[in-house]
Amino acid sequence: MLPFIEVNQVSFHYPESSEDQNAVQEIHLNIESGEFLSIIGANSSGKSTLGRLMNALYIPQKGTVKVNGMLTSDLTCTIPIRKSVQMVFQNPDNQIVATTVEEEIAFGPENLQLSSGEIRQRVNESLKLVDLESYRLYPPHLLSGGQKQLLAIASVLAMKPDCIIFDEPTSLLDPVNRRMVIKKIQELDKIGITILYITHRMDEVLLSKRSVVMNEGKIVYDGKPTDLFALDQEKLISFHLYPPDLIKTIEALKKKGIPFPTPITHAKELADYLCQLI
Repeated sequence: MLPFIEVNQVSFHYPESSEDQNAVQEIHLNIESGEFLSIIGANSSGKSTLGRLMNALYIPQKGTVKVNGMLTSDLTCTIPIRKSVQMVFQNPDNQIVATTVEEEIAFGPENLQLSSGEIRQRVNESLKLVDLESYRLYPPHLLSGGQKQLLAIASVLAMKPDCIIFDEPTSLLDPVNRRMVIKKIQELDKIGITILYITHRMDEVLLSKRSVVMNEGKIVYDGKPTDLFALDQEKLISFHLYPPDLIKTIEALKKKGIPFPTPITHAKELADYLCQLI
């Protein structure tokens, strides 16, 4: 069975850059249907560019990208690819076009020229999935930042996508709204939607079952998030990733002679492990 998304030796540079200044270089990546993959990297590492290449917003200058066997470079496939692979961006205000919550969610299905009954059903289902049912008549500008991001998610859910690419969806949110959005993304994973989660935050890679690290346009790591956390700090810093406090604490304890036979990725795990040693 073919992968859901196939990225084969892809390179891409922006028009204002020279051909030897690729945003992504020689990328090879396969993503299976139903997978939850995180793509992590520093600013300008190429992670957001890669996301846009996977839903035909950008077309590679070298190599190929296929979605469900459809080439993104085939213009006759652009609409079905973008229906199948939807994106939620960093700033929800950039995606909102309507004057009420329910009108915003209905916007995409209306452009598909669906029946009014089908549109109404999709709006209701999407509102329920993101817990915004009581806000259906609200103007979007009255929502919190987290609620706006949930509205953006509801709008793409109404298109019935196979895959959602989240491009740093929590970077503009406070901790409370961030947790709210992350919880919903985890729920979408449970219902089988393929999720590509782009982030620069080390702690957020633990949401996924597989992580890809990008550095200077190349994939430098592809594996389990727990194994990524097990790398030493110097290695992570070479990828321009800055370890969270948990990893710094574990590294300091290792220098004091405390062994860590298995990766620890949560504060509770660390506390439980240290209690066992007492």
